Amino acid sequence: NHPAHQKSEEWVVKEQKLNLIKFPKRSPDLNIIENLWSALKERVVSEGAANEKELRTSLLSNWELLTKADRLQSFFEGLHWRYMECVGKGGQKVSH
Repeated sequence: NHPAHQKSEEWVVKEQKLNLIKFPKRSPDLNIIENLWSALKERVVSEGAANEKELRTSLLSNWELLTKADRLQSFFEGLHWRYMECVGKGGQKVSH
């Protein structure tokens, strides 16, 4: 119930003199974790686990690799580009 949550976009633009960038709602292209899940899936599938134990091992080892700070950087670096592409396409999926 905070007053700021009850203001309209018009109020933000006119009264606060801010320029708003309208991004599509709920686009997976704009959610870094979705891109991380996709990368994890690709890596695990390429290893071709033959049973549950191998699958679990592959998931855990690849997750550990993908979530290291230096590896996560690439997911963040492309975010601005994905925002602009997604907005340009009216919220439609962006090809990577």
